[in-house]
Amino acid sequence: MKLDDHNSLGFRRQQCVSIRLALASVLRQQCLMIRTPFATLLCVTALTACSPTPVRQVIVPDTTPEKRIMRAGSDFVLPDGTRVTPDQSGGFQLPNGDYVRRDPRGALILPTGARCVPDPTGYVCP
Repeated sequence: MKLDDHNSLGFRRQQCVSIRLALASVLRQQCLMIRTPFATLLCVTALTACSPTPVRQVIVPDTTPEKRIMRAGSDFVLPDGTRVTPDQSGGFQLPNGDYVRRDPRGALILPTGARCVPDPTGYVCP
């Protein structure tokens, strides 16, 4: 935001406050005399015309953190620190009994269907 924009915003706010006070004073006198729903609606509209609009903050989540299955010699170390030994096909049994299989391209396929792709230190999982 440029300095001119900031100054014009301050001036605009000051102008709105002045207009709001003047209208409130005049309309209060008229509302007391007229006492109709139309006058009430006019008072509310005039008082809220210069109110600032609420600022909406949009929070953009960071990318989801990746989980890694690391190689440790002939074993794998899972994200929770558990060590597992792969079988001859390259897959392995998880501690909960589920089986992680290895596909022909070398990736690991988790029981959920997620595909962990190989990298120099192990596998990167979604």
